[in-house]
Amino acid sequence: MQMPWLKAILGIMTGCLLSPFTAFAGDVKSEVEEFRPAPTTRVETFSDLERYARSKAGEAYVPSPPLPAVLQNLDYDQFRLIHYRHERGVWLNKSPFWFEAFHRGFVHRDQVKINTLTADGEQEFLFDPRRFEYRGELSTIRVPRETGYAGVKLAGFFPGSKDPQEMVTFLGASYFRARAGNTVYGSSNRGLAINVGAEGPEEFPVFREFWIKQPDKADANVTVFALLDSESLTGAYQFTFQPGQKVSEMFVRSTLFFRKQPGKLALAPITSMWMWGDGLVGPPLDKRPSVHDADGLLIKANDEWTWRALSRQSYPSISRIDVNDLQGFGLLQREQDYERYRDDQALYHKRPSIWIEPQTEFPAGYMELMELPGAHEGIDNIGAYWVVSDDVQLDQPLSFVYKIKYFSGDLPAAEGSAVAKASRTNVVRHNDEQSEIEFRVDFEGPLLADVKDLENVEVELTTIRARVTDQRLERKSDNKLMLVVTVEPESNDGPCEVRARLKQQGQPLTERWAYLCAVEPPRYKYPSVYTRIEE
Repeated sequence: MQMPWLKAILGIMTGCLLSPFTAFAGDVKSEVEEFRPAPTTRVETFSDLERYARSKAGEAYVPSPPLPAVLQNLDYDQFRLIHYRHERGVWLNKSPFWFEAFHRGFVHRDQVKINTLTADGEQEFLFDPRRFEYRGELSTIRVPRETGYAGVKLAGFFPGSKDPQEMVTFLGASYFRARAGNTVYGSSNRGLAINVGAEGPEEFPVFREFWIKQPDKADANVTVFALLDSESLTGAYQFTFQPGQKVSEMFVRSTLFFRKQPGKLALAPITSMWMWGDGLVGPPLDKRPSVHDADGLLIKANDEWTWRALSRQSYPSISRIDVNDLQGFGLLQREQDYERYRDDQALYHKRPSIWIEPQTEFPAGYMELMELPGAHEGIDNIGAYWVVSDDVQLDQPLSFVYKIKYFSGDLPAAEGSAVAKASRTNVVRHNDEQSEIEFRVDFEGPLLADVKDLENVEVELTTIRARVTDQRLERKSDNKLMLVVTVEPESNDGPCEVRARLKQQGQPLTERWAYLCAVEPPRYKYPSVYTRIEE
């Protein structure tokens, strides 16, 4: 099993947040040939892209051309010396959204093609090294014109803001990320995953080509078409992004065409990072209480809500979650209290939550949660996605549509559950010879204020590989109850699982809380270069 979700692929190394968009320069006059008209128009609409993707599926898969020799051996620090010149942003000062391109090099080895869709039709956005600034030791390198780009970023103004901001990036395989105006980048999305969390190597589909539609001056959203390509399939994707200060939305439409039977097929993947917190302490030299981009997986199915608090095992953990009538799922960063992180660089308290809402019924399947050990916070070790359970019909395209929401904290009240939420999880291991593990779960919500007598509250509690030795319910405030459950693991061969929900007169008071707990805390193999020594 590979550990694929290296954050460097996305350029999200620890402490690295937003690219600065400085002063608005005027239109730059240069001899750079920016665009080349397409000899024949291939894509103007999603239907055009579907036809193009279908035709590509009938051709043999061709991998990306290798990096030019001058870029093949760049390390991380050298690659950071290459910067896109912001004043060359395409449509800057002309549209409510504009874009820049990412340079190839370091781990960004795939070549992608960028096209624009304007009143002049389809045009290729040509690579030219003069769009980039090569600093320091790279100031004398000569990058060939056939290098191409690694990806694309979209920028614009969040509602109510006068500061130009980066909003969306497509970079590395089929990875993309977006955010709301009051958040910074954190968890990410992927267009598709193949053979993820399975035996054998993972297959990484790549967004091979993009078509960016120029917005009109009054447009509140921007549309990007993308061609997905891999050994097993091709795909037509449409992304329509509407930024919001508190909630941004991405509408995703996809149709897949198959070259051969793919391995395990995962739709709408979300990737994230969880290192420590909720009772699992960090390395000895790192004093931050918590380090994670998300703290739980939320699932809505059959009008019921389940919160699976994230953890980290000492081995690659794959949890299958069977659900009926999937209505939504997401990796959320519910905890927003700065004191729970105390990190002025990574700003984990501002990392976005990501919520997926199917707009068409997904193929038969199940949810899966991946929790990898993770060497350090620079690696995404969490994944959540919908697994298609049946083999595909090779001669039939597979279409699906979903909406992604990016926001801070929990789901907006109007869309979330009326039942109380598991707002905090704390795992307590006593420093004695006892093998018992104590779970303290805070449930919070207005519904709990109506609970007058805790004796009338039913605790729906189940465990796997553990025996409950004690449980109690305490009131912490009008709207908050704390459930304390103590268990004794039945063996040291694997983790134990605990699930709990509060009910009254047979009706749920809370969402269902679930947790997979290692019998022994996982050990750290944490490189000192990533460990922060706090005075």
